[in-house]
Amino acid sequence: MQQQRAHRIIRTAGILAFLAVASFGQSILGLKYPAGLPLAMASGMGVSMGGATAALKDENCLMLANPANLGAVDKTVFSSLLSFNFLNLSGNGASTTQTEFLPRYFAFGFSMGVAGTIGLGLERRSDATLKYRGTTREQGYTTVDSVQAALSRNGGMTVWSAAWGHSIGKRAYVGLGYERLYYVTDATRLKTVFGRQFDVGAAPAWYRVDERDSSGFAFGGNGVRAGVMVPLGTFTIGATGEYLLGGKASVNNKEYYAGDSATSAQQYDFRLPPRISGGVSYDLSSSWLLSADLATVLWKYYIGPLNAPNVNYTTSFGAGAQFIPAPELLSPRYIEIMRYRAGFRYAQLPAQGNSEFSVSLGTGLPLKTNGLLDVVLELGRRSDSNHPDLHENIFNLSLGVNGGRKWTSTPSGY
Repeated sequence: MQQQRAHRIIRTAGILAFLAVASFGQSILGLKYPAGLPLAMASGMGVSMGGATAALKDENCLMLANPANLGAVDKTVFSSLLSFNFLNLSGNGASTTQTEFLPRYFAFGFSMGVAGTIGLGLERRSDATLKYRGTTREQGYTTVDSVQAALSRNGGMTVWSAAWGHSIGKRAYVGLGYERLYYVTDATRLKTVFGRQFDVGAAPAWYRVDERDSSGFAFGGNGVRAGVMVPLGTFTIGATGEYLLGGKASVNNKEYYAGDSATSAQQYDFRLPPRISGGVSYDLSSSWLLSADLATVLWKYYIGPLNAPNVNYTTSFGAGAQFIPAPELLSPRYIEIMRYRAGFRYAQLPAQGNSEFSVSLGTGLPLKTNGLLDVVLELGRRSDSNHPDLHENIFNLSLGVNGGRKWTSTPSGY
């Protein structure tokens, strides 16, 4: 009974969301996902190449997709990414556009020479932000004339990580990482019912019933990651896995109905699913780099009171390319050392029939400080086959700043 009350907010608002005309909203589909909308673990380079970075050896990727990449980093580096998200929701003949500013990650890598490289980072892993307002009208012989509903939710999953990577004689790179994750959301649902009470021999009497629920969800847990990269000539094969440990999640609820209020607090077992991914990259030439990834999230191991996925696993696929016109010229023009990138990504989402597709274009702009400015555009669509008239059109602009410096050098003559 406690668990049912704890999640009446999400269930009721979710049903109304698909039946009502949205006056404003942000990712109505995300209501159904246990931890909000999942975000790809990728740098600016990775986002512009479809998230296909499990086998990319690049200092600006740090340990975001594969901690083994740290083993190929031999200097002090940092990388960051900010996103400006524009989401257009359409359904039931209505349309609305929402905007959001989302810091994605900030990470450092520190080379320790023969002892390997360590990385520290802060990353946004999911987005549970939601705003929704809608109205449904009852038809037929009923005392209810209309129902107005609004839902506001903020939060998501943030991950602090520390990782270590090392090379094995240039034949392979390995990496291990520890993660401390926090998933926190605060949600408020408002529901107002308008109707008329019919009495025989009397004029209909209008009535109004207000209902308000607020819910807070908080979880802190630990996780481990491991990865490997193996260069095979011009090819590199990479694989990585993540396992998140379970724990107790706290849910606090306050309900108000027709003048009465009640509060409750409960703890539940909570564990997010493990994730595995693998990929391959191909150095076609000094100018061309190609990569592709395949990842699986094992949702059948999910435990928790939030919306349980009705799928055992989800898969995603990404592929991308990078082109540098003249990387080997001693005195190139600026446009000849710019990185030109493109990619696409398809991902199943943790609800039956939900999926996301996006294409990306990006560029890496060299800076005078030996850094790189990433600019990435993403266009895509999120949809639900069970509600074919509901679509979420995605337009994201991401900006990333990367830099690095090698603090030791080889003496001349060696």
